[in-house]
Amino acid sequence: MAAPPRWAWGVPPVVAEVDCGGARHRVTWRWGRFVLDDHDLGAEAVLEALGGEPAGCTAVLDAWRAAVAADRDRVGYRRRDPDLPAQLEPALEAARLARRLRAWRAGRLEALALHRLHRHLLDELRASLGTAARPAQVLPGGPRLNLALHPIGPADEPALEVDVGPGRVDVGAWLAPTWLAEVASRGLSRQACGLVVEVLDIDRPGEAALVTLLRWPSEGGLAGTPSVATVPVRRHGGLWEVAEDEAPSARERGRARPRRPGIWTRVRSR
Repeated sequence: MAAPPRWAWGVPPVVAEVDCGGARHRVTWRWGRFVLDDHDLGAEAVLEALGGEPAGCTAVLDAWRAAVAADRDRVGYRRRDPDLPAQLEPALEAARLARRLRAWRAGRLEALALHRLHRHLLDELRASLGTAARPAQVLPGGPRLNLALHPIGPADEPALEVDVGPGRVDVGAWLAPTWLAEVASRGLSRQACGLVVEVLDIDRPGEAALVTLLRWPSEGGLAGTPSVATVPVRRHGGLWEVAEDEAPSARERGRARPRRPGIWTRVRSR
């Protein structure tokens, strides 16, 4: 069996139940694959070729394939697909995003679709930065947090600049839309532990990762100088927490060695 696509590593698996001929059957999305747990697809294909009625589960599989392929500029808008169980929506979003990013890398994304992809990136990054900074916003009327996103192309280098000045914190981010697949689809965005700007390594189940993290000090609030560092994080329930002395083991890691940080960063106080 082929290895799962890299974008699917760390995306939480999904199990749903569907009606199939009066029985409740399970369908599973895991690591980029959609599986009918209670059916043999080869046998089902033979039955359909002989004139048999398609099983309810195979109808769900067909709806999944059609929903991923349709890609009607819906990435990031999370409108329900009526032919699929609601539990599959996060996995469907991840699969659609992966398809959109393949077109982006190849230069085949139309201007409107590219605009919507950049808007999705801005919305998710803004929400993630706000969540990361919230624990540091200890005083009402404290420094104002400003974000300027500069979307980059496949060949460009990412960067992050943070300027802390009187009454304001300016964050400039030069990021590609791949941040959505690398960070947001894996549940690493909108975390109180800090803003994850890149993922250097992650285990296949999505329980341990090595990330580049922007975070503020526990004292001083937003007026304090934030830091950018490579740290291990682990998932506990739906939340990721920094595990300073608990990096992913060699067995857990997705690569033989974590890749080096690829983002240029600068933090300064005035």
